[in-house]
Amino acid sequence: MGDSHAATFAEGLRQTFKSVGEYTSSLCPPFINAVRPDRPNCKAANDSAFAHIKRVQPDSIILSANWWPYALFYSDTEISDYLTSTIDYLNAISPHSKIYLFGGLPLWLPNLSDQILRSNIPFVSGGKVLNTNLARIRKNDAIVKAVAERKGASFISSIEHLCDANDQCIALIKGKDGHIEPYVYDAAHLTPTASFDLIQRFRAAGQL
Repeated sequence: MGDSHAATFAEGLRQTFKSVGEYTSSLCPPFINAVRPDRPNCKAANDSAFAHIKRVQPDSIILSANWWPYALFYSDTEISDYLTSTIDYLNAISPHSKIYLFGGLPLWLPNLSDQILRSNIPFVSGGKVLNTNLARIRKNDAIVKAVAERKGASFISSIEHLCDANDQCIALIKGKDGHIEPYVYDAAHLTPTASFDLIQRFRAAGQL
């Protein structure tokens, strides 16, 4: 559940688990009762997701988003409060569901392909490029992680799996056809191959 960054995990989840429901809407954070005047359909999309969760009672619920842009609309306290209220509501309507919060993905501006060409790295799977935007991702991840810890949910950091201590992040991966491809197809959305790869990294670490 979440925005298009939540949707980017769907392919990897579907390849890993038997039954996966996707309830996502572009630029809509997974917040209960949050209203964005510029995205008037977000509340209705989220309400539909909550209704489905209440009906299905899933084993697990994943809340995911590109968290940092929402700081333009909400304060840190508001983001924390919205997430807290959302988890409380999910616990009330689906009390046996395990809740996961995914941290933000590395952000590549203007896009990863441009950064790969500028860095002139060897075109091999696992090749890394310096990412200069991780500070803002870590700041918002810290807010999300704090809520998860306070409410008994599980937080999983994407950047901890993709980036090293020097902020070098995985930029290339071998696709299904054997060709090397960017890990994301724009600034932050995972390719299907990368989506599966990252979910397997979470699984290998015993986090999912």
